[in-house]
Amino acid sequence: TRGSLIEVRIARVDPRHVSIGVHNQGPVIPAEHLPRLFDRFYRVDPSRTNADRNHGLGLSIVAAIARMHGGTAIAESTDQGTYIRFTLEDPGASDAKAVAAPAASGRPS
Repeated sequence: TRGSLIEVRIARVDPRHVSIGVHNQGPVIPAEHLPRLFDRFYRVDPSRTNADRNHGLGLSIVAAIARMHGGTAIAESTDQGTYIRFTLEDPGASDAKAVAAPAASGRPS
């Protein structure tokens, strides 16, 4: 909704995953639409959407990127607003091999 507050939250969910969420104080999205929000070209109310500029692809792309990175995407909507959250696997949290430090002489060992 124009002029409303949008909040972005980033948090570590567990040692291997990061959550990124966007909270918008717009109108409530009815519960029956929430599971389909991440479908390509899906619109909750097509009559209120500007078909020339909005194509219903944004959240499907978010979900696809989240899946490609070992994560998920979910949507919640209450009278407090709508919250879209996706999780991604943190590649920095994997069991990476330690890189050997150079020898004291500055030459590799």
